[in-house]
This record gives sequence, structure tokens and C-alpha cells, in this order.
Amino acid sequence: MTRSFTRLMAVLLLLPTVLVALARPAAAAPGFVCHTQEGGTKGVSGHVTRIRMARHATYDRFVVQFRERRVPPFEVHRQRTSTFVMDASGRVIHLLGHAGIGVRFEPATGFGSYHGPRTFVPRFPQLREARETGDFEAVYQWGLGVHRNSCIRVFTLNSPARLIIDTRH
Repeated sequence: MTRSFTRLMAVLLLLPTVLVALARPAAAAPGFVCHTQEGGTKGVSGHVTRIRMARHATYDRFVVQFRERRVPPFEVHRQRTSTFVMDASGRVIHLLGHAGIGVRFEPATGFGSYHGPRTFVPRFPQLREARETGDFEAVYQWGLGVHRNSCIRVFTLNSPARLIIDTRH
């Protein structure tokens, strides 16, 4: 085979991949912000199935997964302390870290759908502790104890429905 024929074949083999990449818009990740984040789908009642977290090079991640196809209405707010109040009992708890992130879903529950731990102590660079602070009257809440009060990135994903919270190191 000649060199030009080999090059032509290589171009023809790569062409579909290049065209698909050019046609598909790049998914832009949301930026980190320093204010309360709200979202979710009104009319969706969430049933939590999984909680997980991970450490990345420049941020720590907290994930809440749901049985439904969409994430229920939520609010994620930063706070200056790692002190939280347990819903229903009113008991005050102090999580590891110097600041906190409150996570609230309404309407949502973990009752009967979430069978995992209610407290995590990963001691990541930023995310130090996470604890379920409420599952009462269709309000489901978690408190995150963080090393410092940094900006957060909050977004949702589908298949399965998840709320993602990233906090910078």
C-alpha cells in the first residue's frame, strides 16, 4: 500500500469520531459560588437510596442519590459554624470542622429507602464529617462539617437522580 492510501484510510476511520465530537456541545460544569443554592423539580417527592462522598485533587464531593428520575426540591447553604440542630428532637450537635454546609430536601425521606450509615467521618481535606440531621415530616436534611467556609458547586445529574455538592480544598 502507498503512504497516501494509508493516510486516507486513517482519516476516513477517524472522521466519524471527529464529527461526533464537534457536533456534541461540551457540557459546562457549573462554577463554585459563595451563596445558597436551590433547585430540584417541584412536585417530585424524593426517596433517598444512597449517600456517598469522595476526595478529589482540588475539592471534596458529597452525593445524595434518589429512587426517582428527578431530584426533589433542595436548598444547600453554607454556614460559619459546624453546629447543627437535629430535626424533631432539637438536640444541638457539633460536627468536625470549623464551618458547615446544610443540605435540605422537601418533600423527601430516607425512611424505608436508605439503609446506609447516618454518619460519615471521612476526614478529607475539606469535608470532615457528614451526618443526617433530619428525616421528619417529609423534610430530609444532612449537615456537613467542613474545614473552612469555602465556596461550593451544586448540580444535579440523572440516571440515577443525584444531587452533587463539591466544596473546594
